[in-house]
Amino acid sequence: MKILLRLLTISLPVVIQAHAQVSPQLLKQLDQLDSNRIKAHVMYLADDRLLGRKPGTAGYQMAVDYVVGQFKTMGLKPAGEKATYLQTVQLRKSKLVRESASLTLTLPNGEKRPLALGTDAFLYPHPEKKSVDFSAPLVFVGAGFDAPQLGYDDYKGIDVRGKIVVVLRKTPENVPANVALHLGYPSTL
Repeated sequence: MKILLRLLTISLPVVIQAHAQVSPQLLKQLDQLDSNRIKAHVMYLADDRLLGRKPGTAGYQMAVDYVVGQFKTMGLKPAGEKATYLQTVQLRKSKLVRESASLTLTLPNGEKRPLALGTDAFLYPHPEKKSVDFSAPLVFVGAGFDAPQLGYDDYKGIDVRGKIVVVLRKTPENVPANVALHLGYPSTL
């Protein structure tokens, strides 16, 4: 998201300058954009009937069919695989097998403390590895909030290479929730 925001910031002056050079035909087409039609598309694609549009589900297929139908209605030429509007993308899914997963914190004095998954710690499995066994030093980065444009960089001056990063699942208090969500940081209550 940060990259998109930066690209938008950098490209905005170019777009504004280019607008002065846009053909009258394109300007006429832009004037014909209907916010109600755009809203209708968004409302359909965001509707609960599509069940979140998760890949491989009926809701996903409904969204695909809708978009393909709209492309055909607009007269767009297919540019996908086999003269379609679609392109195959390989997706990977990983699942943590809780019964065989464990996490233990070893204190400096050698004492071992088991951590409860889902309460004390969360593990996000690697989609390409069946099992992982690792041991590494911990490094604490607060909320792990990286938004220099807001004056926050919890990683500044901290070397995380080869370490397990410990993060509080929390947004800094003086960052508005809508900004945190926009940057991809879930807010906690």
